Amino acid sequence: MSVVDDLSRLAGLRERGDVSAAEYEQAKQRVLGAPQPAAGALDGGYLLYRLVASWMRRLAMAMALVALLFRVVAGWSRVRYLEVHAKAAATKDTTIVRGFGIRVPDPRPSIDRAVLQAQATAYGGFAAVTGLIAVGALAGALVVRPPRQSQQDRRSGGFAE
Repeated sequence: MSVVDDLSRLAGLRERGDVSAAEYEQAKQRVLGAPQPAAGALDGGYLLYRLVASWMRRLAMAMALVALLFRVVAGWSRVRYLEVHAKAAATKDTTIVRGFGIRVPDPRPSIDRAVLQAQATAYGGFAAVTGLIAVGALAGALVVRPPRQSQQDRRSGGFAE
């Protein structure tokens, strides 16, 4: 049989679904005489690259999830800040006693307003800090991602230099 006959027979097997695309490519390379790497003879450097790239992808995904979580917390803190700040602004001063030309102010609204302002400040600070952590985690996720492999490198089993 000639090379052309072998290739057409393989194409027929692939079209009928008797062989997978990977098996077809492997058989085609064998017919064409291309050297086939041994099953367990992958380059140690390539295996290390794959391991490191895999861990980098996982780390980038974890950092992106952390960024999302902190973004949600920052949004919640901002909403709480606005609510508490509005309550503090709505707290009005009152008087305990009015009479004989004397007005004695009630200290409770002032204390309540101060407590609410302190809570609003805490929520605002928490929103700012968690927002910064979210931005930092997202930037880290973008920096940590491994380089993408080209189609040629995936087919050949190697990686770009």
